[in-house]
Amino acid sequence: MHLPGVASYRFRPGGSEVTAIRDPSAGSQLIVSGYERTILPMAVQLAGREVLHASAVLTAQGVVAFCAVSTTGKSTIADAFSRRGYGVWADDAVAFDAAESSVTPIALPFQNQLRPRSRLDESRATAPALSARPAPQADIGPLCAVCVLERANGREASDAVGLRRLPPAEAFPAVLAHAYCYSLDDVERNRRMIDHYLDLSARVPVFSVIFRAGLEHLPAVLEEIEHAVGMAPTRSS
Repeated sequence: MHLPGVASYRFRPGGSEVTAIRDPSAGSQLIVSGYERTILPMAVQLAGREVLHASAVLTAQGVVAFCAVSTTGKSTIADAFSRRGYGVWADDAVAFDAAESSVTPIALPFQNQLRPRSRLDESRATAPALSARPAPQADIGPLCAVCVLERANGREASDAVGLRRLPPAEAFPAVLAHAYCYSLDDVERNRRMIDHYLDLSARVPVFSVIFRAGLEHLPAVLEEIEHAVGMAPTRSS
């Protein structure tokens, strides 16, 4: 995979190494950022695990993921939950293994990518903002919920937030729409991917969360998610 102005990255299916051939103009931080945000999710997916385009927080029950298209607000929501005492598990990529009886999240390195205009007022912070690394793998539970985030349009904006749990038949296409996929040409790998997302949809509660834009609505969004999912922080805020 080639990231213009950054590097070319080489990896093999089933392999455990990624080699970067840097662009002469690129600094080390840019190369690492490109690897973590773009290359690593694809390499993990090619190696047989699945990856959601999502942020996530660590709760007392396990990991809760927030998947959405870019700029919807998933990093902002994860950051806000971190200030309520939840550990940030991921920003932009949530890897998981659906091979066992429960769906297990897999720790990937990440860095804070919260946009400056989306960052919450630092004076209101009660817990650290986005971490650069997830918690140790041994300290987590299962992937216990997935929230599919969507900003409300004008016709849906009467309430600050609307939330409902999706039945498996609706949950499957909702989460699959946010899946990382290295190639559409590998029929066998894509068949396994479909099976894994069917397992995820059947085993893990998936919620549709439609909310109004604006930080003034954020507390209501957080409270509605906490109540519906049954979340509790990993530490007191």
